[in-house]
Amino acid sequence: MAIDEHGQPIRLRELLIVDAWATLGAGLFGSSSGTASVASIAGIRMGGRTGTTVKGIAFDRLEVAVPAFARLVLIPLTFSITQGILWGFVLHALRHQVVGRSREVTPGAWGLAVLSAVLLALEHTR
Repeated sequence: MAIDEHGQPIRLRELLIVDAWATLGAGLFGSSSGTASVASIAGIRMGGRTGTTVKGIAFDRLEVAVPAFARLVLIPLTFSITQGILWGFVLHALRHQVVGRSREVTPGAWGLAVLSAVLLALEHTR
């Protein structure tokens, strides 16, 4: 993706329209979508091309390390990105609660944790 002198994407609207049509077409034909443009750029800028995107995790703080490690391990073990992310949200809020830092968790993160717990419970009741 080309960017201008201010670091902003050029013709982003057109890219997103093509991306939307590709996603729609893939869904209609029962295929996986091939949309990765914006997410890939963000990952590459964070070092994803070299495999260093998780280098900044504070593994010395359990309330940060446990959810991050759970995501890293659960995604391949469950064969589900969704499961890994949902468990990460839940563990993030719970670990902060356990170590007495629940005030550091934003209301949005608490909401995601509750929603994630509900989704996980619904998944396991089927």
